[in-house]
Amino acid sequence: MSTVLHLCASAAAPVQYIGSAVRSARRKWGWDVHLLLTPTAARWMEAELPELEELTGHPVRHRYDAPWRSEPLPSADVVLVTPLSAADACAWAAGITPDPALAAPAEASCRSRPVLAMPYWHSETDRQRSVRRALEQLRWDGVKMLRRRKGYKPHPPDEGNPAAYPWEGALAAAERELRFY
Repeated sequence: MSTVLHLCASAAAPVQYIGSAVRSARRKWGWDVHLLLTPTAARWMEAELPELEELTGHPVRHRYDAPWRSEPLPSADVVLVTPLSAADACAWAAGITPDPALAAPAEASCRSRPVLAMPYWHSETDRQRSVRRALEQLRWDGVKMLRRRKGYKPHPPDEGNPAAYPWEGALAAAERELRFY
């Protein structure tokens, strides 16, 4: 039985490279990857959704369907929310989880499953009081934040490099969490 990873992603520029993270999670660790995108991320990735579904072997979830129309989402062994946008960090911390990409990690942390999140935003966003409060609330809720030395360091405005986003580091952190779970 393989490890079930819920890979949840916000609408942030690195989401365009999420296929490489799915491939790595499956190849390197043999994980069963279930991809959950925010509705905006799904719109951005609309042309790639069929390929992502083929990569994972599962539907890419980005909205709620009627329960009788959808394949049940298995419980996750680990949840990784990456890239996490500032808007979604604030919504999640406030308990506003209108889509599967934010609801799955909120529910997993209540079930004492490992939940990790790695943001992608610039340094000015990182200094906003609402963002700092949201990160503190998520930590309080048991979410392990992968930032600065442990993950992604906010970039200067207009200088982000989404292609250099540290997907492998996020996956490795999820693997380490599973060893201690």
